[in-house]
Amino acid sequence: MQAAGFYKLLTLSLLFILLSACAAGISAVLTGPVWSLLWESLLFGLLLGWSLAAFHWRAGWSALVVILAGLGFSLWIAGGMNARIGSVVNEFVHLISSMVTALTIKGANLTPLGEAVQRLFASQGVVLGRAAVWMKGLFTGQAIFDPVAAAIVWSNGIWLVAAWAGWMVGAGKNALLAVLPAVLLNLSTLSYGRYNSASTYIILGTTLVLVAIVQYGQRERDWVSTKVAYPQRKSRQVSEVSLLITILLVVLAAFVSSLSIQRISQWTAGLRGSSPQEQSGLAKSLGIQPAITPTPDTSSSQRNPGLPRELLVGSGPELSHEQVMSVQVDDLGGLLQGGQLPPLYWRSYTYDIYTGHGWSTSMTDQVIYQAGQPMQPPNLPGHQLVTETIRSFPGQGGSIYAAGEPVVIDTASSAAWRTFNDLFGMQIESSGYVIQSLVPIANEMVLKQAGEDYPNWVLQRYLAVPTEVPARVRQLAIQLTAGEPTPYDRARTIEQYLRSTYPYSLDVPLPPASRDLVDYFLFDLRKGYCDYYASAMVILTRSAGIPARLAIGYASGTYNLNSKRFIVTQADAHSWVEVYFPDIGWVPFEPTAGLPAINRNEQLLPPITPAPTMVPPPPSGTGGISLSKPAGLTLLCAVLLASGAWIAWAELHLHRLKPQQAASEVYRRLRRYDQLLGVPFTGGETPLEVCALLERQIEEASRGGSLEDSGNRAVGQAIALTNLIVRLSYRPDATGTSTSREIISLWNKLRWKLRLLWTMQQARAILQRFQPKLPQDMSAIDEKGPA
Repeated sequence: MQAAGFYKLLTLSLLFILLSACAAGISAVLTGPVWSLLWESLLFGLLLGWSLAAFHWRAGWSALVVILAGLGFSLWIAGGMNARIGSVVNEFVHLISSMVTALTIKGANLTPLGEAVQRLFASQGVVLGRAAVWMKGLFTGQAIFDPVAAAIVWSNGIWLVAAWAGWMVGAGKNALLAVLPAVLLNLSTLSYGRYNSASTYIILGTTLVLVAIVQYGQRERDWVSTKVAYPQRKSRQVSEVSLLITILLVVLAAFVSSLSIQRISQWTAGLRGSSPQEQSGLAKSLGIQPAITPTPDTSSSQRNPGLPRELLVGSGPELSHEQVMSVQVDDLGGLLQGGQLPPLYWRSYTYDIYTGHGWSTSMTDQVIYQAGQPMQPPNLPGHQLVTETIRSFPGQGGSIYAAGEPVVIDTASSAAWRTFNDLFGMQIESSGYVIQSLVPIANEMVLKQAGEDYPNWVLQRYLAVPTEVPARVRQLAIQLTAGEPTPYDRARTIEQYLRSTYPYSLDVPLPPASRDLVDYFLFDLRKGYCDYYASAMVILTRSAGIPARLAIGYASGTYNLNSKRFIVTQADAHSWVEVYFPDIGWVPFEPTAGLPAINRNEQLLPPITPAPTMVPPPPSGTGGISLSKPAGLTLLCAVLLASGAWIAWAELHLHRLKPQQAASEVYRRLRRYDQLLGVPFTGGETPLEVCALLERQIEEASRGGSLEDSGNRAVGQAIALTNLIVRLSYRPDATGTSTSREIISLWNKLRWKLRLLWTMQQARAILQRFQPKLPQDMSAIDEKGPA
């Protein structure tokens, strides 16, 4: 028994190592799901599959349980519902504690709990809707990347392969067949994305050891059952030889080119008929990073001298009130929102590559523009063309500042473009210039309706998150945005979270060199200035599947009513976030606390007016149990969850009992059903006498009706079950696990028929109770006549 237990523990440990390597290799090439989520999926899936095999459940029922549990886990956990579930649990605990303190349920207020449950189900509905949109795009050839939908798919995939491996090995099946789905999943993922051979080598080595251990364990059990003598040291010798052969094969695969992981990955991609460098719609929708990723532009500083290629974030800057420039904007009235001027940003440069300590730009091309030469069309949906007259003070350099996207400038200039419509920055020799630019004025409704049909250049560049960014950063992004229906809502939620959670401060130390900047700000420093806020929002927004970039320049400054100009000082130096929306372009967001929020007035553009919604009146009165819809939903969910948990626990408890104990427990439950059916006991009956009384009761309850056939089958099952219980009482030594399974199987078939008979019995009793009153009531109506 000790040897068998050791083999089970060793096998389970090897499976866990193999699946962990599989999940780690997959997560290393993914943009969306993080390692911790996949690890949780494989852990619970492995334990569930192993447990189902240990309880000897049927394969069909085991598969159904695994699928349903995997869907539930992915929707609630991978869907980012942790915070919503925590809110429901907190409200429930608070309600119970208040009821216990008051020793009564009178006056208990279920509204907070009901609202928490309602928010949970509403968020879950949004998650299901996002998954449906993702699947529709995949099948229609318009694949989109949604991190929540991708997390659900990957979580289910890891869950299924882990549960399959646990069930196969736990049931004593073929070990190679058990791990084959995990190996294929890992190789297929690597063939789509960047090579990460370390995990595959671990999978290869663990598979070889696992196959040897499982096969030897089966042979050893066969020797014991057939009473074949074998040396006890044989197991240690097999383990040592297996480990040596495994090491040799893995080393051979690492150094022999014909067996390299890269060639295996290319072979897998060849089966699909594509190249590993190509990213298909499926790979893009699942968040698999392509093998070729953008790299920083290291030589552009010589080709475009004077441009700041990198932005490093450090300790708090010392800002002075020395004037930098003045800006005069024509037609300010066209930018008013609700009678107020929105925050304007004088942008100089934008960055697309996050380095972990700051920002950099990818490859750019220099373009020289003559005075008055257009750089792009003067119209763009959701934008307004404005003219700015800018005067820079001496010593401020030759960078060009503009509100939004530059269109034309009145003097010669040099621009650095990443693509034809992705500007890094511009320079000029003059200290004063007049520039026309497109300022985004799209309101919330327009931004919510923009959709997610992003151009390829946006997807390839502005969703990139370095693999070095800790998993908890991406987890935070999913938790914040999982229940938000549109990209604008998700970006707005992240913006509000940063503004309300982290205080603004210039008194911050230099970030540790070994720490990721965004992770350090979000979870340790928890305060900072604009560079910290903007960097955090860009990474969180990208982790939520929304393209974003970092922009630097100056905030609006102070508006001088006399000169009609904005006076900008060094203290107005600022960085902010720009989020891309299809058919609209880059729209600014302000995550920095303490600065004015961007209020996008609904009446700025004339969109379709939404239909009015009926607002329910607030609940009247105080105290008492509210019977509102949230409260009723709360009670219903609580009852269903408690019932399901009780039934599951009772079944698991019954399957874990030994045959005699299982027979005793089933007999106890049978007597309880006998009492419900009204079997006439006198006391002291033997099991066979109890069975005879139950037979007569079943025959009376099912005679002459549609349940007669079911009653006859119930009688046969009750006799077989009783005979088995009696046999176990006199022959306990002739039992085994099959006997226990036979008892439980007979009882599961019989109890449903007993429940049905009890239900029909109660229904007949109710009809008999009201039947005598019907003629009297009818005669009374006849005597009085119609009303």
